[in-house]
Amino acid sequence: SAIRPKEYDEKILWAFDDCKGVPGLLTDSNKARPPMDQGTARMIVTRDLDTLPRAPPPVERDAKKTKTYYKNNFPKQWYAAISTLERLEPNVALCAAHWKAEHVLSNTLNAMVQKQDRKATNARKTSSSEESDWRRWQSSQRGQGDIEEAYHQETPPQPPTTHELSTAKKKTSSHRFSYVNNHLGELERDFKDIPYASDLLNAMMLHPDFESGQPSDDVAALLTRIENADPNSSEYSEDETGANWGHHQFTAGGLTCHSALLSWRSVGNVEMACRLIAAAIKTYRVARHICFKRGTTEGSYLSRAYLQNLVERLWEIWKDAGGVSGHLPKTSH
Repeated sequence: SAIRPKEYDEKILWAFDDCKGVPGLLTDSNKARPPMDQGTARMIVTRDLDTLPRAPPPVERDAKKTKTYYKNNFPKQWYAAISTLERLEPNVALCAAHWKAEHVLSNTLNAMVQKQDRKATNARKTSSSEESDWRRWQSSQRGQGDIEEAYHQETPPQPPTTHELSTAKKKTSSHRFSYVNNHLGELERDFKDIPYASDLLNAMMLHPDFESGQPSDDVAALLTRIENADPNSSEYSEDETGANWGHHQFTAGGLTCHSALLSWRSVGNVEMACRLIAAAIKTYRVARHICFKRGTTEGSYLSRAYLQNLVERLWEIWKDAGGVSGHLPKTSH
């Protein structure tokens, strides 16, 4: 149920929206995830697990300290940490087989490892030139190189800044027309069976300045999470990669296409809609690439379903906002 049962105390955050009502729980820098630095789980991990000595060989010295690492090498201490968490936070124990405590500790460990990875990655990025970063991005888009090379880089070039786009309305419309056109071709070529994809992009191309404004904080956070997702990061469990790549990006913390894209006003503008679509397409292509590198063949990918959900939601709120539908006239050759 989406509603907290009456028998449970209000301190139990039943849904992600409950976090928004707790002062100071969500930060301006990350509205999609509550900070955990001062949490009980962080204290337990720092005090009882992170202080353990490195596991002896054959475990690699630089092995990441995730749930799997502790369960395999320090099972006694791992289950002691679970017991401590359930004792200090009884609500976490309201489940079968300690799954809540395991997930809380696992997420805390992943967040710590991700922070370390981010520092190391930023150091590598600083030592690289912008030109080499761009070349690696181009290489990944052509399907060349492995995942490691493709994602240890800066974010790919973004559309022009607001200042550049606002120099003249005609220039703005021309830019957005071109930007939509790029994604229209890709969707029509590779995703013909996604309902309303062609309708949506044709309509946005005809009206690139429709209801132009700034995206909501939730939409901006959702886009950032999708665009910045790194398949090499330990943030994601084994079940969130491969054919399931994209699940975390599109659902974590209750921040989804439907919860974020409340109306066209929340999307802000055509350019933001296209960036969401482009990020979803990229997620799908990365999922396929991961499976290819692993030598596995999948019949379906979750990211494709999320792309379809995104397109359908954008089309729905476009129409609700009074967006005009239509198709560009066919050009004769």
